[in-house]
Amino acid sequence: MRKRQQNRSFMPVMLVIIAVITVISICLVAILGFSAIRYIADTPILANTNIPVFAETTDSVEVGGYAEEPPDWIIMFPEPEIEYEELPYVPNATYVPYIPNATHNFPAPSPFALLPFYIVENSQAYAYFHVERPYLDYEEVVWKVNVFLHVPFYSEIRIDNNPNPLLVSPAFRLPYYFTPAELVPVNEDNPNIMATPATVEAFRSLRTAAIADGLDIAAVSGYRPASRQRVIFGNQSDPYRVPAAVARPYHSEHQTGRAIDLWGPTPSGLLDATGPPSAVGLWVAANAHYHGFIVRYTAENSHITSFISEPWHITYVGREIAKYIVNNNLSSLEEFVGRNPGVTLP
Repeated sequence: MRKRQQNRSFMPVMLVIIAVITVISICLVAILGFSAIRYIADTPILANTNIPVFAETTDSVEVGGYAEEPPDWIIMFPEPEIEYEELPYVPNATYVPYIPNATHNFPAPSPFALLPFYIVENSQAYAYFHVERPYLDYEEVVWKVNVFLHVPFYSEIRIDNNPNPLLVSPAFRLPYYFTPAELVPVNEDNPNIMATPATVEAFRSLRTAAIADGLDIAAVSGYRPASRQRVIFGNQSDPYRVPAAVARPYHSEHQTGRAIDLWGPTPSGLLDATGPPSAVGLWVAANAHYHGFIVRYTAENSHITSFISEPWHITYVGREIAKYIVNNNLSSLEEFVGRNPGVTLP
């Protein structure tokens, strides 16, 4: 009798234990079932199970409809913080606040659209840049926007897939693995200095003219691959200074094979940019365009090009373009391209 009473006293305890185990089991089943449902929902369903699912990658850059893989050696230098230019105070200027999709009260038709180098896709950028810089005339607003001078250097970059690109700048870079179609020695006695055939022919014409005027020049640098440009750029103490002394890889005109650095009878060998202009430097600046060259980087256009004055750096653009730039007193190659969008080398 006493044994039956003890068994009855254990029954409620057993029931409680069984109930707890049951609840725990139900919870575990629910958790496992919910995890399985989420796994199935997150798994892509492929019609063809043989097609692999690839993770997204940022190792390639889309260029002209194909993936352009960077070379193995490329080093992504840490980008510095961009210091935006402080706008000068303009008395009585009317500043319009930035309003997305706002309709600006310009005369109809838009004064920008009346210019021959107007690009309709840039119409909003013209309007906002004009609001930011009301002291610029309409022409300067349009050509600067056309070559992305309305934004900080290197903040917007376009890749020029033209096999013979005209403008190489902070906003227009060369594709990876770009190499000129043909390179030939600039100096017959030094096969290491190379340039495109048209550039070499023009340089020899320029040097012949200089000798005829009692001066002499020589080429000390020509084509430079991106791998070499990377080394030169990385060896600077302050590679991101503006104006810059050395171009970033793929943003250097030397890679096009159309840029030549000149030597002249000056104390430094190169045409000096710090002291008073030398006779050779003055002669080159006055005569280069007759042979298809321009002095690419000057003290007057450093705020446009982002480079220091380099009177030794000449760029071959062809006689027609070179003469047009000089005869129309254009500030830079950027201004020529901004006023003539879509133009290519002859």
